[in-house]
Amino acid sequence: MNDRIRHWSAGTDKVLRKAGWYSGREVPTEEWRRALLGRGGIDMSAAARGFLAEFGGLVVTGEAGRFWTDPLTAGWDDKVFDVPDEGSPAYLCPIGATDRGDGVGMAPSGAVYIGRESVRLLAPSPGEALDKLVSGAGADAGGGTELRSCWSALTKRVLRSSGWDPDRWVPRPEWESELRERGFTVHEAARRFLAEFGGLRTDEWTPGPVMPQSPYHFDPLGAAADTGAFAAFTGTAGADLCPIGRADSGDSFLGMAANGAVYVGRDGAELLAESGYDAVEKLVMERRTDAPLPFVPAGDHLVLPHSPEHDLSAEIGTRWSAETDRVLRLAGWYPGRSVATEEWERTLHDADEDFEIHEAARGFLREFGGLEIHQRGPGRTAARSPFRLDPLVATWDREILDDLGEQAGKYLYPIGGIGRGVSYLAMAADGTVHVGMDDVTLLAQTGDEALGKLIEGVR
Repeated sequence: MNDRIRHWSAGTDKVLRKAGWYSGREVPTEEWRRALLGRGGIDMSAAARGFLAEFGGLVVTGEAGRFWTDPLTAGWDDKVFDVPDEGSPAYLCPIGATDRGDGVGMAPSGAVYIGRESVRLLAPSPGEALDKLVSGAGADAGGGTELRSCWSALTKRVLRSSGWDPDRWVPRPEWESELRERGFTVHEAARRFLAEFGGLRTDEWTPGPVMPQSPYHFDPLGAAADTGAFAAFTGTAGADLCPIGRADSGDSFLGMAANGAVYVGRDGAELLAESGYDAVEKLVMERRTDAPLPFVPAGDHLVLPHSPEHDLSAEIGTRWSAETDRVLRLAGWYPGRSVATEEWERTLHDADEDFEIHEAARGFLREFGGLEIHQRGPGRTAARSPFRLDPLVATWDREILDDLGEQAGKYLYPIGGIGRGVSYLAMAADGTVHVGMDDVTLLAQTGDEALGKLIEGVR
């Protein structure tokens, strides 16, 4: 840290030295960086990395209390504070917290901010920030513009699942050339938005617990394909709009004005948000289509709202969740379902005599055999993939099943597959369900539990 930035009072210097700081101190920061990224946080800027290398790990006791120079204490894992006038995108990197519950973060310029749900500028440099934290002047940081987290936890999860990350910056000059050839003006606001969000989409996802209320695809060429319709849409906005994509599963245009405001609609344009960041939040959390998703926010994810039908389903809460129940019923399952398994058993046995079904697999296939679940998109802890409950997917792969069984230490009988040959689903005689192709993993202790995990995206 240079002398200009290390400016603080003699009192602060004394407090810092008592906490363990000394000139030339340097500690490794890579573990903090990996931990932040692993928790969905922001990658360290050079300014934050330099600060933590010198002050990281200190517990400093000042006039107003203690503060920790540890980025994992800030509690900002699900918050993204965008900092104006720092370039785009520019986010705060957490660097510590106070014993009053405030997180402390640093902008790429070295400016320091403090707060919880919203933050304010504490000081334009790390040295001044340390002075204020030690003296207690930071307790009532009131100067400057209040910055609120750009997105809710669910919005951030949706964006992460669609391919966004805080460092994403992928300019597409070919888009700009094509748009200009079609007569559109590509202004700086649209250029910056598309560099960060261009190409992201959720319109191919199966509705589920991590899903925007209005599925989107940030593809300007897709919105500009119908030039006449988009021109008519722009004409009702009272502003020159650059196409940035579509919303409502492709039914609505998304256009951005030169001031960054985003408009949405088909025959007429309505203001969606004053900025691209707010527009993303509204697409995920607020904008309802004509056929809204059957999910409602519940903390950091969505759940099916309670309905009278749930009271009539004995399986909900005893066998699986309301979401699993709904998906299975849509796929053709119903209480008491029973299908013949003899043809499957005979076909597999004719292909290889080592295919010998056991009662656990027979019972599972009798109730669920033949069902196909068509789904894509994020789940609770893993991506959701389509799967098919059909033992014949493994007809010619007895050797693979043998190998998986050896790894599991149990004889495994095929009950289906995930995706297009990605993994086999197999059941042991004790009812446990295993998944794998080259390596085997225990998926669940029972068939019911396995169905819930596959449908809800849990690993």
